[in-house]
Amino acid sequence: MKPKFLKAVLIWAVLSISSFANASIISGNHHTDAGINVDLQGLEWLSWDETFNISRASIELGYGGYLDNGWRYATGAEFGILLSSISPQDGYGAFNNDATQWLWKTFDAPNFATLNGGKNTSRLGELFVGEDGECTSDLSMSCRGHVRAYTNGSGWLYDTYGRTGNFIHTMNKTYTGWYAQNGLASVLVRANPVPAPTTLAIFALGLIGLASRRFKKQS
Repeated sequence: MKPKFLKAVLIWAVLSISSFANASIISGNHHTDAGINVDLQGLEWLSWDETFNISRASIELGYGGYLDNGWRYATGAEFGILLSSISPQDGYGAFNNDATQWLWKTFDAPNFATLNGGKNTSRLGELFVGEDGECTSDLSMSCRGHVRAYTNGSGWLYDTYGRTGNFIHTMNKTYTGWYAQNGLASVLVRANPVPAPTTLAIFALGLIGLASRRFKKQS
């Protein structure tokens, strides 16, 4: 195998490994299919399928180690800015199709759809969001957001959920059985750090160096 070709293969491996390691983190610049700029506010957002149907109580007790690794619950304002940047208004209709399709593809599992009222929809419908005590003084409760994508050309979202007592959930809330199609997830964010190579990427770079030395000796 030629040295230049081997280096190209290893560099491709480094980039692939780095991308895979951060596949569940959404950050940087994004646009919907309609070309609308998504305002991530310079934050990293954890993919919602990472916490699918895990209660907020479990996460705050240490499930997944998210909070120990710098993640926190997005405030209602941060969640609202995200949704408002891609959605013209709250509610259900074709006007929210572009926004909810992008959220479905980016934050959820687009290959998973449930039958809800005869329509194929995203499996996620409700989201734990907001700081502790942001929506109610009862710290056993959490703000609740709502996002659902449909395959019929419509979408449904509310960035004002959690602003009234009607749209809060107990932190222990999960869904089971048929109702699991309304699965809950958590909206977790953290500061966007300076990019650093992953351990596997560093290992791959080491292989590039060793391969270069080997071919130099042979030449």
